[in-house]
Amino acid sequence: MELDRLHEIGLIVVDELHLIGEPGRGATLEILLTTVLVADKNIQIVGMSATIGNLPDLAQFLRAAVFQRQFRPVELREYVKLGDTLHRLVYGAQGLEVVPERQLVYDYSPAATSLDPDMLGGLVAEVVPADCCLVFCPTKRNCENVAALLCKLQRKEMLSHRVAERAALSSALRAEGGSGELARAVRCGVAWHHAGLGGDERAMLEHAFRSGVISVLCCTSTLAAGVNLPARRVIIRAPRVGRRPLALAAYRQMTGRAGRAGICDTGESILICPAAEWVAVRAQLAGGLPPVRSALRPALGALLLPAAALRLPPRRLLAATLLAVADDDSIDINQLCDEELRSLLESGVLELPDKSSGDDCDLVVTPLGLAAIKGCLELNVARQLLEDLEVASRGLVLMGSLHLLYLVTPHDAAGIKPDYRHYYSLYSNLDEEGIQTAKVLGITENNAIRMMTGKPITNVSEQVLCRFYVALMLHDLWKQVPVPVVADKYIIPRGTVQSIMCSSAAFAAGAQRFCEALQRWWAFAPLLLALAERLRHCAAPELQQLMELPNVRKARALQLSRAGYKRIEDLAKASAEDLISSVAHLSRTAATHLISAARMMLIEKVENLRAEAEDVMEELKV
Repeated sequence: MELDRLHEIGLIVVDELHLIGEPGRGATLEILLTTVLVADKNIQIVGMSATIGNLPDLAQFLRAAVFQRQFRPVELREYVKLGDTLHRLVYGAQGLEVVPERQLVYDYSPAATSLDPDMLGGLVAEVVPADCCLVFCPTKRNCENVAALLCKLQRKEMLSHRVAERAALSSALRAEGGSGELARAVRCGVAWHHAGLGGDERAMLEHAFRSGVISVLCCTSTLAAGVNLPARRVIIRAPRVGRRPLALAAYRQMTGRAGRAGICDTGESILICPAAEWVAVRAQLAGGLPPVRSALRPALGALLLPAAALRLPPRRLLAATLLAVADDDSIDINQLCDEELRSLLESGVLELPDKSSGDDCDLVVTPLGLAAIKGCLELNVARQLLEDLEVASRGLVLMGSLHLLYLVTPHDAAGIKPDYRHYYSLYSNLDEEGIQTAKVLGITENNAIRMMTGKPITNVSEQVLCRFYVALMLHDLWKQVPVPVVADKYIIPRGTVQSIMCSSAAFAAGAQRFCEALQRWWAFAPLLLALAERLRHCAAPELQQLMELPNVRKARALQLSRAGYKRIEDLAKASAEDLISSVAHLSRTAATHLISAARMMLIEKVENLRAEAEDVMEELKV
């Protein structure tokens, strides 16, 4: 929009549109769509979802027509298991009917019965290994426990299925630093999948499940919305997500994984429900999908501040939001707009125009506001960054990267609350750089002693303590310490470690743009730029080019480099056969994708260079 090139966009497609009602990213999505709708009426927006209960509201917001149908290429049969009986769920004109289908009888020994009273093993064995089965569990720990249980209950035909490929996958997971329990489970054709795993581990397990090497995947509800892994049978272990009751939208997302055209000829979902909870669960299933409501109100500033920079009228913009469409008569859009604009003026990111300048714009964005926009930073984050920069300007520790890493740690410390006794042991082993950085932040030996003795720490905020803990973790990653080792050292799941690394890299890039936009802090910009580039993967410099390829993380980049493929050009010239033979655990599909991606990157570079050369030649002619 800044470059006046919005007309080059013709179509925007939004999958999983119901996420617009989620806190955080829902507001971001609503801001994007609202801005587009007001700025350019010619762009078509297509939104898709299977779990929206108030489609007319969303259609009014998007100025769209509703296209809705119930057709499913592969029939889905829904069941609920009550006691030892499987009941079919039938949705008709009379509402939800529960029809007894069959009694479950398996050749369980007394020991197996006591281990598996819900008959999960029998329900899984009915479809594997010929087909795949997803088991949704309420928590990450439950995923691992259920997987361990299913390994004990597997039959001979399951254990003898694709043994060599499972052994290779098990070895690959061990090479990634995965747990021994997961590697052993994989040999039985069973695995778990949740946010505690590293990205490489999850990618390997997803590929193995799609190809049938893994027959059973025990997972949390996040897989239902974020990963396309269809299965013949979906089992919902309990009518809960964490400690919360299972909502109808989440149930639909889970059951939607069952059966997929071209993969399965039918799909089945089985909800295991205790009798005591069935009345409440039935009412939930029989009810309609909940309406999607706007999550914009806490983030109004993130809508109105860029709008002022882009010269978009704030009242018109706010009137075009989903928030304005909500059927809550208590919402006064004009009042909300006035309150938020007043708040932005008081915070110093907007100001009234200088009348003598002749500028007829209603409001002017200040340098601080422009810097926050350039850095894609929320205002509270921008203010905290300014405070951190003030502290750093008086005593930046440049003995290494630790102090800079602290500047870009998530301000909520990614929700991590360290064990202070363990924190004390880490503090006791700090080198000179760590001690000096801690001292600048106000963390002293006296604080460390209080950690050890359990006494409250009053002179340093908990936020600073938690962020420094995360910065120490990032510092180890920076020094090429493997992710599994770092996760164990800081008592953080591997998936969370990688997530923090990604969010810190994004924050570093935003902070660099923020500093560039504020003249006073220009000296920090090049430092943060170099930090962001390396932090993005915490890889050795020689691996960074390979990690520009899609789905290539540090472990795969190391494999490629050791096999002699050190540059994008090396991969572009390779054949799939050569790549498969020289890189362990690389499928033909993955090898083909790598080569294609490398060639596309080279073609793009050549085209960019050609365009630059043509521009130079045109200038010379003039």
